[in-house]
Amino acid sequence: MRRNAVVTGAGGGIGRAVALRFAQEGMNLMLVDLKEEGLLETIRMAEGFGIEAQYRVADVSDEGAVKEYMETAASVSQLDVVAHCAAIIHAGSLIEEMDTAVCEKIFRVNLLGSFLAIKHSLIIMKRQGEGVIICTGSTNSLLGCPGLGSYSASKHGVMGLIKSAAGENGYNGIRICGVIPGNTDTEMIAEFRDTADQVAKPMCRVARPEEIAESFAFLAKKEASYTNGSILVTNGGLGCCTM
Repeated sequence: MRRNAVVTGAGGGIGRAVALRFAQEGMNLMLVDLKEEGLLETIRMAEGFGIEAQYRVADVSDEGAVKEYMETAASVSQLDVVAHCAAIIHAGSLIEEMDTAVCEKIFRVNLLGSFLAIKHSLIIMKRQGEGVIICTGSTNSLLGCPGLGSYSASKHGVMGLIKSAAGENGYNGIRICGVIPGNTDTEMIAEFRDTADQVAKPMCRVARPEEIAESFAFLAKKEASYTNGSILVTNGGLGCCTM
């Protein structure tokens, strides 16, 4: 029987790469994003692997929407894997200059979105007695960065959610882990791509989304059955040296 996965942020970037990697593993998919055109393109690509895919145009910070697409995905068979990749970023504002509404939006999508993904996955997975939840962090989950205060805070919070949820649910047969990508060649970093290239040391390049997707694929595998509460850093060594 095929495993079933939900992937948020699947309209492009890391989310699309994760969806396609899961499709390659033979998983059926529920794909979520605000961009319908991107979702349809991801589905077209994923169905080339012979799997079944459906989608929802939804806001990951809308609890009713999250509950609906998680339950729909579970109704096919069961909810085996959730990869929460949706995120937004706002660069360039010092904390004292940042619009509070912008900060709240970043927290809603990045932090509340992760909370809701974990919450509604757990409700279903506890009934099943198994499941894997993987949330996306950032190098800014570990470091601060001038001009990225709200984004960094939201991504630090995601790591706290993962570790707390993992501690609460390991005995339920449910694993909760995180992936920390470095700068990755996605639309989200396009506005400051030149800066990203400069700080992508020591690999001297940004990551391809497919490279990040491999970390999700590993954590989702049944062979990773003793990997819980782990944060897999896939950032090319960024932050390991000052050269």
